[in-house]
Amino acid sequence: MQAVIGRDGSTGQPITDAIADPAEIPALQAINATLQGRTEKLKNPFDPSSLAWYVWIVARLGGWSGYTSRGYRPAGPKTIARGIRKLDPMIAGWRLGNRSALTGLP
Repeated sequence: MQAVIGRDGSTGQPITDAIADPAEIPALQAINATLQGRTEKLKNPFDPSSLAWYVWIVARLGGWSGYTSRGYRPAGPKTIARGIRKLDPMIAGWRLGNRSALTGLP
């Protein structure tokens, strides 16, 4: 619910309230790049150090269209939950890939 409340940036929470390890930020940046559209309306408008930036990514993974204009609603709890379920294995894969790159394992 903290993510739903902080989705618009009004709480001013840092991203570290949602992620355990700041080393995950490069993974989030890469995922964010794949979710943004070509127009300014479909780009993540939040500061990358904010909880709102993280929630925007989670919401897009959960199926939210990204539109905030008239007639479109922000992502709700179910969408956020779906997004987190998709994001967790992506981050786990990122960690595994980085660990094998550092240790030289295939």
